[in-house]
Amino acid sequence: MIKLMQLLQPLFRWLVAYGHFSRRINARFYLGLSVILSMGLVGYVLYQDHSSGGEGAPYNAGTLDSAMKYRFSGPAPSDDIVIIDIDERSLAKMAEEYGRWPWPRSVFAELLLSLDEIGTQSIVFNLMFSDADIKDPDSDELFAYAASELKQVVYPITRLPEKNDDQSEVEVGMLQGAEYQTESFGRRTVAVIYPYFETTHGHLGVNNLIIEDDGIIRKSFLRYQDKGFSLAGITSRVIEHLGQVPHEMPNDYLINWRNKRGAYQRVPFVDVYASLTGADESFDMNSLAGKVVIIGATAPGLAIPKVTPVDRSADDNMIIANAIDDAINNTYLRPISLWMQALMGCLFLLLLALLYLRGISGTIIDVVFWIAQSAAVAITVISVSYTPYLFDLTLLVYAGMAFYIIEKVHTFSVERSRIGIHPFKPNFDFNEVITVRCEIDEQRPQEHVYCKFEETFGHKNVFFINELFSDESILADSLPSASYIIVNAEQAAVEATIAALPSQLGESLAILRAVANIDSNDSAEYFQEITRRCLENALHTINA
Repeated sequence: MIKLMQLLQPLFRWLVAYGHFSRRINARFYLGLSVILSMGLVGYVLYQDHSSGGEGAPYNAGTLDSAMKYRFSGPAPSDDIVIIDIDERSLAKMAEEYGRWPWPRSVFAELLLSLDEIGTQSIVFNLMFSDADIKDPDSDELFAYAASELKQVVYPITRLPEKNDDQSEVEVGMLQGAEYQTESFGRRTVAVIYPYFETTHGHLGVNNLIIEDDGIIRKSFLRYQDKGFSLAGITSRVIEHLGQVPHEMPNDYLINWRNKRGAYQRVPFVDVYASLTGADESFDMNSLAGKVVIIGATAPGLAIPKVTPVDRSADDNMIIANAIDDAINNTYLRPISLWMQALMGCLFLLLLALLYLRGISGTIIDVVFWIAQSAAVAITVISVSYTPYLFDLTLLVYAGMAFYIIEKVHTFSVERSRIGIHPFKPNFDFNEVITVRCEIDEQRPQEHVYCKFEETFGHKNVFFINELFSDESILADSLPSASYIIVNAEQAAVEATIAALPSQLGESLAILRAVANIDSNDSAEYFQEITRRCLENALHTINA
């Protein structure tokens, strides 16, 4: 511990020097600190707006994830969305008749025609049909026919990385529903995977997922925005099928996640197919009437689990279902703007500064601070629990913590500059400590007194008080000419020792309050506190 304190000495000296400066500016320090931190908040918002072109995320990803994970409630999943799941059981059962995956396209053609017959509102395929079935062309023909008959189906188109564009033969203008700025963009080649069947090309929807840099999916889109052009997304196609007027919502929107895997009704593909073929009618096909049906695979090997704020192994079907649900029911998450967050942070900083300027007790301010910080966290969680809004108060929390930490360093520095002693001092019983003040002849060295005390009580129990304060202490010029601290000694023994000193030294005995008698403009209580701290330092030295 002694070595550590020695290493920290330069830091303590710097803090003491800073404290001397801080005492001169006094309470104005807190107002200045709030102004500087507020300017930092504004600068951060301006930087975010500039770096993102005004389209930066007005939320903290970590805060959003935590709020989603620990929220008390959330939006109920729509009963109008059903997932037909190609799971392991479906693969095993269907293999008995159709062999291993992939199945003949006729299987899906039959399903499409049956869903159309019962009156589904929209059908979303989360399966690619990018190649012809060479082995069974009749099956492809049936699928092409079904696709031509049904208008409420969305077939996926996948945008590949831009680096592959030069190798593609597909031009943007070939993709039905594409919007582009100029004809030159229409002739630009773009790398995509889309269905082989021409009858599906008027019903394409981009099924790419927005995976952020940390690998987590938080957002979806209405239209896939690329450089100079855009393509309809799955969600916008479903809105068209439902005949809805799109809500005034951002193109890229935060998904207001439902519960985990069991949020939406899931029906194994094999059960649906058995019902439509009459092999097993335990599942009622009519229950899909008026529904939005998503057809996709979750079986291992056919699907890669994704990460969302509420599920570390989510499947694409669940993600698409949440995105569609939010778009058609207007439940997507709306974060407050960065400017609103910065404003609330600035107001909180101003409040803290005013509390210090009014001279409010530090304990009360600490209570107010931690209540405000806890309330900010609670408001964030409650907002995503019961409303479609995200009150992300991360900036307020960060600004408050910065103010709090700097204020504590400031207070510590000022205190050290006033007292001039080191920290890390334990508490002890004052009855074990006696302070002795001796008026001695300047001609005689004070070490004579020290040696007498040391001889009687041991060198580990005797301390020269002046050595316990730094040269920069405000007490440096006010300390008694000779004052000692004696620990673990009876008062009678101390008195006897002083009586045995040479008479020409002159002496006086005082107990704990002796140091409080130093001449100063400060109150006696303050110097009593100085004495207490000085004695604590002495005992720490003994223990070390």
